[in-house]
Amino acid sequence: MARPRKGQEPLGYKGNVALKPVNQKVEWTQFEFDEYTKCATDIKYFINNYVRIENVDFGLINFNLRDYQHRMVDSIVENRYTIMLCSRQVGKCQHAEEIITLRNKTTGKIFKTTIGEFYENRKK
Repeated sequence: MARPRKGQEPLGYKGNVALKPVNQKVEWTQFEFDEYTKCATDIKYFINNYVRIENVDFGLINFNLRDYQHRMVDSIVENRYTIMLCSRQVGKCQHAEEIITLRNKTTGKIFKTTIGEFYENRKK
């Protein structure tokens, strides 16, 4: 990625033009603010509306929680330290640098952030 020269505006976060530079001000609509608040306060709302997975047959699809995943999420939300005995591929893995895409259903505007940034903003 090309780095900006001294005195130039940054091209994006760490040179990635797909990500906004640090400390860039963003204007939010009331809908976007309300949607962000819902996602920040209800992890299941966020998962059901904004998390997508890659399906071999259908491409990018919504992630629909199964009953046991609902229970896993409830356990993690209610208990800071949670240990689960389960197989590796049951839809529980994530890492802070994973990029997620949020879309305003009204305007179609797309936002990209990482799970870690979303989580940190939720704590504020």
